[in-house]
Amino acid sequence: MVGCALAITVFGALHLAAWDFDFPSHVEQLLWRIASCILTGTALLGLIFIFDKFNTRICVCGVHDLPLAEICSMIYIIARLFLAVEVFVLLRHLPPQALQDVNWLKYIPHV
Repeated sequence: MVGCALAITVFGALHLAAWDFDFPSHVEQLLWRIASCILTGTALLGLIFIFDKFNTRICVCGVHDLPLAEICSMIYIIARLFLAVEVFVLLRHLPPQALQDVNWLKYIPHV
């Protein structure tokens, strides 16, 4: 369980590495940053739940007694889905260098 939470934290941190990358719009960059922080933050909260056996219940949107861990899980899933979609959406905004042929391809015989 701890290994899974640590892996999720590292996965979120990898998305945080794109903090200063070029995005087509400022809104997409801001949403990427927010979703990456959510990925990393909810995994860290998961570690807290594991180590402290923290089972706080809160009222959200009229639903009483919803465990905080379930709310964090739902938020994590939404952020993860957003990043999965955004990766493919960002393919429309490739820099011109991404479309150039590379020199080392001539050394591979089947290409």
